[in-house]
Amino acid sequence: MSMCSGAASLLSRCRYFLAEVAPERLPALESLEAAAARQHFRICIAGGFSRGKSHFVNALLEADLLPERAIPSTGSLTEIVYGETPALEFRGRVTPLSAQTLEEYAIGERLYSPGEILRIHYPSPLLKDGMELIDTPGVDDIDATAAEMTYQALENADAAIIMISATAPLSLTERAFVDVYMRDRAIPLLAVGVSFLDMVPEKDHAKQLAFIAEKVHRLYPGMTLLLPDQTAAAGPDIVCGLDRIRTLFAGWHDSPSLATLKQRMILKRLGSIMAGVMALLEDRYQAADLATEEARRQLDEAIAALDDGLVVGDELRLSIREQKDALQDLIRKKIRSFGSALASGPGDGQAIADAFQQLHEELRHHVATSLEQNIALLSRKLETLYGTPPNIDLSLNLPPMTISVTKKNLDDICGNPLVADLLSRGADLVEGKIRSLPGGSIIWDIIKPYKSQLTQLAVGCLRGAGAQQTAQMRKISECCSLMAMTFRKELDAIYQELVEIMRKSRMQWLQERRDRLAVNASLAEREAQKAELNRAIQTAKTLYDAVRTQEENSNGHI
Repeated sequence: MSMCSGAASLLSRCRYFLAEVAPERLPALESLEAAAARQHFRICIAGGFSRGKSHFVNALLEADLLPERAIPSTGSLTEIVYGETPALEFRGRVTPLSAQTLEEYAIGERLYSPGEILRIHYPSPLLKDGMELIDTPGVDDIDATAAEMTYQALENADAAIIMISATAPLSLTERAFVDVYMRDRAIPLLAVGVSFLDMVPEKDHAKQLAFIAEKVHRLYPGMTLLLPDQTAAAGPDIVCGLDRIRTLFAGWHDSPSLATLKQRMILKRLGSIMAGVMALLEDRYQAADLATEEARRQLDEAIAALDDGLVVGDELRLSIREQKDALQDLIRKKIRSFGSALASGPGDGQAIADAFQQLHEELRHHVATSLEQNIALLSRKLETLYGTPPNIDLSLNLPPMTISVTKKNLDDICGNPLVADLLSRGADLVEGKIRSLPGGSIIWDIIKPYKSQLTQLAVGCLRGAGAQQTAQMRKISECCSLMAMTFRKELDAIYQELVEIMRKSRMQWLQERRDRLAVNASLAEREAQKAELNRAIQTAKTLYDAVRTQEENSNGHI
């Protein structure tokens, strides 16, 4: 019953493939390999509980070997093989066979655990030439493990017989079992065994057997029908009597077509395994594809957010600079306007000092109000942009400014003949001289609006009058310049701190985006995984097609 080299090669190729892509499916393949390598002829007796399976086995072996009860009496999967000396093998231990130990193991009341296999060695002529009988728990046993063992036994069977009761033949459960676990798995040889004919009135035997035969052959054309009881009521399409059944089994065992039938079963089940692997790989591919699309979406979102964030951040930094420039420009204008007003009638020194102090306080209040509004606006924008509100707590305590026009006496400067001479020659010469001094350009920008007044002052100086007024005007210009520079310095520091806060918030946000992009850097790995899965799917399809071709060829040789 050896398989052809092509089928054996397919098994080997599929094993190598499954070990790589779906090792969890290897046990099913190993079961197939065991069935392909096995030389013994295995007949599996299956069916619902209390359908006379054990009674049928005992009758075939002509021995009261297995316990028989009206309740489920086979708790374990029992393999019966040939042995010169009756013995019982369980968990690797071989002990002499006795009715007591056999009943304990078979029924499983004390020693048996679900899922274990009991092996009996017995010197029956039926088994001598390599035949094995498998007695199974009921397929409708409430113990799911025991029922699963029956299904696994059928996977390795060369022939399967489902026992049905003559009183209620082929129930829906039994028909479903035949369809799913016998026919659909391409078990080489199938038969239906009829038990409990003695429970049917003798006068109805012929009628009941004809009904059973008609039902079996209608549902399963070509299915062999077995009747262990010897009776003249059986029709010609029923193998009646144990001797004829034994002869049938021997014919099955020696049939030249058995190897081809077995190969067809192996290939059909191998095709089912590979179909399942294809479905598994395609599910994995779909999952990988969805994960890749999600990663790509997140990556695109992160890149878009990064681009938007950089643009908005640059706009925000420009906005801060514009706010600072606008505020400083406003302060300069107020100071210049203030200076122009004083120049027209400066008054005494204390009045000038008080006016400067009042302007300073007004400007400080205006700066504080403007900064408060700008910082609130900045906080909202940063929170919108970076997701968390920044902690902006700036000190707006501009240093107080005490102005005294008598702090530095400029009378000697204004009365200096050289200065008077320069002033008498016009403001242009004054501008050139002042600009030639260190920092002179800045000073000139401050006093430039008062060029006409300076010219008038120069005339007054030459006439020997207005020297005090000239000194005050110069002091006013000096104080305006000092006030403007003070506010500019403080505002520069404050706005620089705002820019630094925004920079830190932006750097933290960028780090989070980089981390997110790093996570999605596995996109390439996901794409590689998809490509690998796609290759595996194509390989699985190739193997599946090869199995199907072998199976079709095998069917053509039956």
